[in-house]
Amino acid sequence: MAMSPQAIQTMANHAAFLCLVAELGERNLINIANLAARIDEVGAKHEAEEPAYGGLIREIGRNVREMAKNQPNPPA
Repeated sequence: MAMSPQAIQTMANHAAFLCLVAELGERNLINIANLAARIDEVGAKHEAEEPAYGGLIREIGRNVREMAKNQPNPPA
């Protein structure tokens, strides 16, 4: 089954965001764990009103949390 153009765009945006987080984390410009926590807060706020959107945000938060495990010395 082919993906809709909207689904493809959503996946591309998700991938681009994760690449940006990885780059900023490697340069130690952001604390990835703190970013994941903030993303979770936003996802929780949206989940009640827009479950699909909130779920997408939570999924991004899970991906960012996984990335945080690889950041050895995050900035404060």
